[in-house]
Amino acid sequence: MAVFNYSWDDVGAPQLYCSTLGCFTNILDACLVGTSGTAYGSKASMGWTLAYTDTNQRAYRQPTGTCQFYFAINDNTANVLYLRGYEAMSDITTGTNPFPHTTALASYTQEKPLFAASSLPVPWKIYSNGKIFYFAFDGNSNFVKNTSNGTYTTWYNQPRSRTFIFGDFPSYKSGDTYNCVIYSPYPVGTTEPFAGYINNAITGLYVARDYAGTAGGKQLGRDAESFLHTDVSCPSPLFGGSMELARVSIYEVMVGVRGFLPGVWYVVGDYTGYLPVSFNLKDHYIETSCGRSMELIPAYVAQTLAYEISDTWDEWPITNYI
Repeated sequence: MAVFNYSWDDVGAPQLYCSTLGCFTNILDACLVGTSGTAYGSKASMGWTLAYTDTNQRAYRQPTGTCQFYFAINDNTANVLYLRGYEAMSDITTGTNPFPHTTALASYTQEKPLFAASSLPVPWKIYSNGKIFYFAFDGNSNFVKNTSNGTYTTWYNQPRSRTFIFGDFPSYKSGDTYNCVIYSPYPVGTTEPFAGYINNAITGLYVARDYAGTAGGKQLGRDAESFLHTDVSCPSPLFGGSMELARVSIYEVMVGVRGFLPGVWYVVGDYTGYLPVSFNLKDHYIETSCGRSMELIPAYVAQTLAYEISDTWDEWPITNYI
């Protein structure tokens, strides 16, 4: 299984500027589609197809071996991105069975970075197994450049990332052919619920169809297999002082757990006290003691997400029943 990791500080990586339209689509063009199999530098692209294109608008199609659904993005507005998933598309703005459905959410958006110094590049990361991608970027920190050594420091005391997601997840439903999810912290101004507490229904989390195959997009909740509150000891004395991770499960309300998000874990408890002082999306931290190589990035205040950067993502088939 291929694992793809892209970062703003890679050699040749496209940059993200909050004052420039089209930066998000430029990054996705490179990482999802690429040129002759290359994203940039020596990094391979993920093998998606650029189905339709217009000025700062794209419709990308998943590769073979997936649902092969479409991810549409509009990067023509200063403060927000407009996102949508489709089962099929006929042009850049027209598709069938959108998720979320337009009758449920006429505008489905992702807030762009809130930087004071808009001339500085915004740190970003993409993690993927080729079937699903996580696009994380620094959403609230304001960096000031030290002209003497070229480094950046933050004066915002709660660094955090924003994340949007699209792609296939391992489903517990046998024969699930609609296990494609889209996520954005909607509406604009919402703090990062993807990294919030357990047992939350998520306004911005949708799957293409419900478990019965009903078209129109189904709102999902997400959960974790352990408590995430800051009153949980971290590192955990139950595991010899090691970091404790919780899988991110996604479920249909009053139905059951549909599956989980692969390659990403919640760090249980407040782990930020054990990380470098300057820890933020720019100064990421690598953890290997858990048997998988994890890149830890801040999510919201005292909460941390761990993305697998090793070829250890859990894959299909998966069962969760007796």
